[in-house]
Amino acid sequence: TLAPTLPERAVAEAAAARGVVAAPLDRYALEGVSGNGLVLGFGGIRPHDIRAGMRILGEVLRGMAGAPRARRAA
Repeated sequence: TLAPTLPERAVAEAAAARGVVAAPLDRYALEGVSGNGLVLGFGGIRPHDIRAGMRILGEVLRGMAGAPRARRAA
């Protein structure tokens, strides 16, 4: 689930621009959905690539939310 202030389609488009596929939740609904979210799939993707994709998605979300960049653990 995304924060209400983060439009799922805009997040999905920004992630796609960086090479990460994250489908808007409403794409899979016959009627309107009450929440705001993304559908992620991991089948056939190497763990290293999943981690890289999650880092990118985190950067996209933080950037769209206006949050400062998180520090990586050493």
